[in-house]
Amino acid sequence: MIYVFAISDLDALPEVADGGIGGAPLILHSNFDLAVVCSELDRSLVQTDAENILKHERVIETCMEIGTVLPARFGTCFANIDRLDAVLDQNAQRLHEGLARVRGCVEMGVRVLWTDSSDRSDPTGTPAPAPASTGTAFMLHRARIERARVDAKSRAERAAKMLHAGLSQESLDGQLRAVSAPMLHLSGAYLVRRDRITRFQQRVRDLAAAHAELHILGTGPWPPYHFTPALKLQNSAEVCHA
Repeated sequence: MIYVFAISDLDALPEVADGGIGGAPLILHSNFDLAVVCSELDRSLVQTDAENILKHERVIETCMEIGTVLPARFGTCFANIDRLDAVLDQNAQRLHEGLARVRGCVEMGVRVLWTDSSDRSDPTGTPAPAPASTGTAFMLHRARIERARVDAKSRAERAAKMLHAGLSQESLDGQLRAVSAPMLHLSGAYLVRRDRITRFQQRVRDLAAAHAELHILGTGPWPPYHFTPALKLQNSAEVCHA
């Protein structure tokens, strides 16, 4: 089985002393002017655990030190070299375009959190009705809490979208997605030129200082996972994932 770490235009293997997953040697497989950093190993070795995930990431990040890469998702495997070549041939144009898009860039991440604390108290400051109060009073109290919660969440969403707009000005491309309640969790990924990493990080800090109501965390630099094109496959059996 062929385990893939990254697709690139590298002309040399990265220096990873202990090899890839399970210690298997790294292979630089060429397909015309594309290069694939991969290993040949038994499928039983591809276990989803912290050690293997860290090794996968380490190989990709070492590749990034010597060339432009399109990182593969952890556990991306092909039955053999012929299957891999067939997919590369089918996707050659989009892979070249993808490499051109991320050349000289890294991915920077930003997470925005807003905690809904209104479950235990009324953010309007209105005292809770006494235990002996009527059901109507209790329902009105709960309605005030819900309105305040919705208003606060709406403000947080507007602020996060404004943050995204500001960070997008410091990047070549950006993506923002919302994760589920009860905590508003917005996760952003931004394609940033290497020479603008420091500027991007400072922009994140400035925005965090200006929005104390939000918890803003910047991460990276990372391989450009969110900006790697999806492969077109003739059938799902061409590629497998651990």
